[in-house]
Amino acid sequence: MLVAHLALCFPLAWVLPERWWPPIANAIASALAPFRRKDHRKTRDAIRSVFGARTPPVPPEMLPRRLHAMALIESMQHLRSYRPGGWAPQTDVIGSEHIDKALKEGKGAILWITDFIFSTLVTKIALNRAGYRLMHLSRPEHPMSKTKFGRRFLNPIVTRLERRYLDQRILIDDSQLTAGMRTLWRRLKSNGVISITVGNESRQTVQIPILDGHINLAKGAPKLAVASGAPLLPVSTLRRDDGGFVTTIGAPLEFSRDGLPDEVSERAMRRYVERLEPLLIEAPHLWYDWSELITPRPTL
Repeated sequence: MLVAHLALCFPLAWVLPERWWPPIANAIASALAPFRRKDHRKTRDAIRSVFGARTPPVPPEMLPRRLHAMALIESMQHLRSYRPGGWAPQTDVIGSEHIDKALKEGKGAILWITDFIFSTLVTKIALNRAGYRLMHLSRPEHPMSKTKFGRRFLNPIVTRLERRYLDQRILIDDSQLTAGMRTLWRRLKSNGVISITVGNESRQTVQIPILDGHINLAKGAPKLAVASGAPLLPVSTLRRDDGGFVTTIGAPLEFSRDGLPDEVSERAMRRYVERLEPLLIEAPHLWYDWSELITPRPTL
């Protein structure tokens, strides 16, 4: 399925003007919807369940197709980047003063990046243009495939692009977690900037309430913030209607540091989710993880 997805996007990315991508992607997503009925139903039901009485800006029955269309556009961006002349998105950064303040205080900064569609590459481009060279924590299954074939041949399509905009990429799996965290710790101690994508790919996760459901979040970034004293800055990248992008660096997550490390980390996660919820209500068609939510049980 993933290979077919990329094969479909490749000629469109190289041949068509970028302004044509959204209508073409919407048409493809609509045409393929009958073949993705099971996945679409899961996403739709999750959105309906966790939104509760809230009204999303896009009807839940339409959101799975919008999400698919956005994912197609993102793949076209990645593939267009390999064409002569590349791909150069319009990017704006809001909140860079929070990074600058953290660096002035000398403890480094941890950017905790929400996994919105488009954030994988565009966030790194935007922050690089703003003058920040990140050390980014990543896993072998990033960003597309967990299979052996995908790790070797498909994921590098994106990770090669990412490396253009990073100072260093730290690759870990669960067996290398301690060594990876030590490398990040040393970067912070040298007053550097590191980035970690919000996710649940870890042996250590915590279930946090979100909207009317719950989400499992990995504890790595909050635990590192607690241990190092570095501020934890939530980062989001959203696509504007004109096709450009806005990367927003939020103020440091404020939370009481009294108590056991796990308790303090959970407080940080709850503060993060409080920041995330309004973005999900504003732009549900740009968030990957709806089907990963733990939804409330139906009332009998």
